[in-house]
Amino acid sequence: MAKWILLACATFAGACAVADVDFRLAERQVLPVRDRFEVKSLNGSWDFSLGERTGRIGVPGNWATQGWKTPQYDKTISPLTGTYVRVFACDPSWKGRHVFIRFDGVLFNYDVVVNGRMVAKDVASAFNLHQFEITDALDFAGTNTLSVTVRSFGRGYEWDTNDCWSLAGIQRDVELFSVADVYLEDVTFTSDVKEDGDARIRVQTAIGSYPGVKPDVRVRVRLEDANGLAVFSGEGVDVAGDLVQPRLWTAETPNLYTLVVMLEDAAGALVQRHVESVGVRSVRTDGFRLLVNNRPIFLHGVTFNEIDPIEGRAISLDTFRRQLLHMKDAHVNFLRTAHYPFHPRFYDLCDELGIYVDDEVPMGSRGQKYISRPEYLPDMLERTERTLRRDKNRASVVIWTFGNENHVTDNIHEVLAYAARRDPTRPKGLPQIGHHLVDKYLHSPDENQELQMGHYLCDERLRKTAEEAERPVVQTEFGHSMADSSDRFQDEFLFTRRAGKLVGGSVWLWRDQAVLADPEKMLGFGPNFLRRASASRNVAREYQGVWPDARHFLDSFGDRGSDGIVYANDVPKEMFHLVRKLYSPVQATYADGVFTVTNLFDFLSLAGYRLSWTTMNGEVRLSCGSAALSAPAHGGETVPVGTPAPGATHLAVRVLNPSGASIWEDGFLLSAPPPPKATGDVALEGRDFLLRVGRAEGMTSSLARNCKRTSNSFIDSWHPHLLKPSVRGEHRAPDGSRTWSLRWFRDDNVATNEFFDGEVTLARDGSIAWRASASSDVRGDFAEFGLAIQADANADRVDWFGLGPYTATPGKWKQNAFGAWRLGRDDYRFDGNRSKVSWAVASGSGPEGVALVPMDASADVEFENVNGRIVLSHNSLVAGYGTKFTMPIGMRRVRDAESAV
Repeated sequence: MAKWILLACATFAGACAVADVDFRLAERQVLPVRDRFEVKSLNGSWDFSLGERTGRIGVPGNWATQGWKTPQYDKTISPLTGTYVRVFACDPSWKGRHVFIRFDGVLFNYDVVVNGRMVAKDVASAFNLHQFEITDALDFAGTNTLSVTVRSFGRGYEWDTNDCWSLAGIQRDVELFSVADVYLEDVTFTSDVKEDGDARIRVQTAIGSYPGVKPDVRVRVRLEDANGLAVFSGEGVDVAGDLVQPRLWTAETPNLYTLVVMLEDAAGALVQRHVESVGVRSVRTDGFRLLVNNRPIFLHGVTFNEIDPIEGRAISLDTFRRQLLHMKDAHVNFLRTAHYPFHPRFYDLCDELGIYVDDEVPMGSRGQKYISRPEYLPDMLERTERTLRRDKNRASVVIWTFGNENHVTDNIHEVLAYAARRDPTRPKGLPQIGHHLVDKYLHSPDENQELQMGHYLCDERLRKTAEEAERPVVQTEFGHSMADSSDRFQDEFLFTRRAGKLVGGSVWLWRDQAVLADPEKMLGFGPNFLRRASASRNVAREYQGVWPDARHFLDSFGDRGSDGIVYANDVPKEMFHLVRKLYSPVQATYADGVFTVTNLFDFLSLAGYRLSWTTMNGEVRLSCGSAALSAPAHGGETVPVGTPAPGATHLAVRVLNPSGASIWEDGFLLSAPPPPKATGDVALEGRDFLLRVGRAEGMTSSLARNCKRTSNSFIDSWHPHLLKPSVRGEHRAPDGSRTWSLRWFRDDNVATNEFFDGEVTLARDGSIAWRASASSDVRGDFAEFGLAIQADANADRVDWFGLGPYTATPGKWKQNAFGAWRLGRDDYRFDGNRSKVSWAVASGSGPEGVALVPMDASADVEFENVNGRIVLSHNSLVAGYGTKFTMPIGMRRVRDAESAV
């Protein structure tokens, strides 16, 4: 490809020449025309061929999601070439003007031919906008043939592959527009908010023209409020002025203005008009604080991948909006575009709805080999220029990041230096692997790097970073949600909230990365997986993905793409509820008849919010109350509620926003309620007592088994995880109690020397005492250990009092609240441990059921649906679910958990 020099640009600080920078920019720099009345869309059905197969394909779209090939994950992509053809007529009114074709994104590399004339070749940087002039190739009177050859490979394509599906094709809009001989080349809007709330704004305009044309034009600028009234106006290519007490943009107050830029000729006739929404806001760092409008903010974030199981990477505006509103429901105020700039309309929504965005320049670690090569510096600078140029006026974009988990090389230093010149108005950072940040770069950040960023910092590295970092720290990936695990996230986030140098982070990942698949053609799974998955057609377990209908499966590639806090069909996982609880801007605690309310908003007071509570006895409401809140941002207040009513078991509490919607819920224990009264005789026998020696095989257990431990050992799972006993003896005592001597063999294999011996005693009142000890040959680690009882086949639900309704394990329980709860055995949230349980009852339509009432009235009780039968376990040992990188909290060697009473 020829090397091109960008002749001039309008920088964010002022016009500057950058002729010394060698870019691969083969296009004339023209401000993208987005006005619907001035654009001709070429979206729709195109002729398409891939190999020997021909037919029609939708644009925008991807080959794999439209049935042309099997989806592939990561950078292992079959080298294929597809050819798109579209016949179109050019607007005859454009004759005498200059016509451009715009591609907002094409994966991965492509050529463009119009009427047999090559207008672009070997175009790379798949997630960046490209515009090519096609005037000389057009037939204005007749029809035109556009041919786009797309390859699933090309120069630097690995930068555009990530830990996600690699879906080739024309994934974003294709549009035509025209400009005159003199045109708007660029428009830059900046604002500087002062301490008193006034703001200095500046609008810089670059004018382009064709050779031989004298640019005898003028530029008029107007800034309009939401009512269309001008609050600022001026004339010239560099206009600045002050706004008195403007309505500032933040994620909590997404106030927008309309910027109108008019290019007029000498006679005052309109040559070109540009309109876009802008926000008046400023962002900077100060010491170890990240400031928006001179006030510190904290980032409650998620990383987000631009992918949908049906739409692929051609995501509709409605899908984007639904996703962002769902994030807002979880109190997300920040997202990182992992690992590339998204479709431009996505940023329109972030501006409108109020989301801080880390906009990432696409240089992911799959292309790590290019980062240190001097010959790839122009490519890196081009990707940086294209990203910054397109998104620089977005109020929501508050951070630029460059690549993902790369080493810091001379090229990276050059990129940061260029970005600092190009945009001094936003902080910049380098998302890095945690141990690389701490071991290599913690004390040597680049001079143009205002933020330091680390991924999956272990406890020791997190503390070290909090103490020794030289810049504010954003954890651009933390709380890895693979398999809905993340048993470090709770404590990690609370520590991050307290640590002065940590300004927040983004959980990996918002949504499972999945594609719609025919299960008979699914990659990576054998028939055993499909049999397990077929058991649930609605929302399956973490390792199963989601069935939208009887024939199709939302394939998240096993343990690779199942890392969202919502499933691919947007149903929340438990991690969603934990994130929502911890991210809530309003939190409350209760003690001695008083609620203490904390306002974690950065800009909003709690005026209009209410605290609502109900005093409960089990499921019975005793009394209700509410109080108006008024604490300022970063402030707090107390709400007295008096002495609870006699017999009260717990307080159910909610915070309601001004619209009356609940944004935070909890329950506070007052006293444990008595268990339900049993009727009838106890009919348990020795064979009814199962021994739980772990969890059902699934992604979480396989995930933990593959995590390294400091001892370099791995989990040795037991199969099955519920062991049936062999009754070796029975004793009846004079008091009516019965004691069974039991032996539980590993793998139900009596020939093995791996077994547990134990005794279970059943008293006349139905209480049970038990103990178990391991044989000397027992090997492995336990995530759970306890005595289990299978309920009658008619039992189809469990009622319990304790923490609920979600599972609870070490390091992951705050998504719950004290209360009386009920779940059906087929609920996708059913399986798992519940903590601080006073009692649990499995029952159904029949007269028989099982009640488990722990002696300490605050125990761990496991619920599980085993082939349609409910199993309740009294867990004497419960571990966490681990993460992709660390072993589960509480995981123990077998002999450390060999007995329980």
